[in-house]
Amino acid sequence: MVPLTTLSLSAKVSHQLIANIEMINAEKAKTSKAIEEAQGYKAKVSHLLTEVGCLQEMLQREERTSADLRMALTLEERRKEVKANSIEKKRRAAEEVVSSFKSLEG
Repeated sequence: MVPLTTLSLSAKVSHQLIANIEMINAEKAKTSKAIEEAQGYKAKVSHLLTEVGCLQEMLQREERTSADLRMALTLEERRKEVKANSIEKKRRAAEEVVSSFKSLEG
């Protein structure tokens, strides 16, 4: 016959093993849930990275458009300046002609 202390010890070990198995199963469930959450976050991050890439492309296009518009504005301002200078030169030349004509008359 097995002594009572051996049976008692065996029951304690069995109880401890069952408790450990239950704890391991609970930790597996937590780990599984954490993995699912991480996969969800990974999908969100992937989506956000795609969105950031699209936004960066849009920003680059807008920057190019802005640079093109600034260049066009600069060219237009320069054209107006050249035209204004040309008109001023023509006005001075006309004044000189009128002045010369008046001096010839008088």
